[in-house]
Amino acid sequence: MDDLHALIATGCNPLIGHMRPYLRVVKEQQPVREKAYCHLSKRGGGRVAAQLDPERLCAVLDAGATLNINFLEELHPAVRRFADATARQVGCRVQVNLYYSTHPVPGFDPHFDTHDLSVLQLAGAKRWRMGRQIYPGRPARW
Repeated sequence: MDDLHALIATGCNPLIGHMRPYLRVVKEQQPVREKAYCHLSKRGGGRVAAQLDPERLCAVLDAGATLNINFLEELHPAVRRFADATARQVGCRVQVNLYYSTHPVPGFDPHFDTHDLSVLQLAGAKRWRMGRQIYPGRPARW
């Protein structure tokens, strides 16, 4: 957890506003607007820049939101080593996504992934439901 707090305090700002969805915050299965956990400032050309505010983000998370950081291996050296070692074992590229919740509420709607995945839960308790086919008429495997 200390690594997550350090990452939030120092490492997440480059992730905000990218085309690739690195960092997302959701509550009650809806996206939380960046202004709830970032300082927004106007830049040249009408662009808006977002600077993560760790205190505001923690307050949003404490109020029941879920944090998602995709491609965590690109941000954290130990996670990169884990992903590389796992990739060598399974023979394919490995991507690590982080989901962090402080409350026992679903962060995301039930959905299906079009890729194989494994879940490694590090703390707390959550019921993970996995099945062959969530939505009728959709193939179980793409």
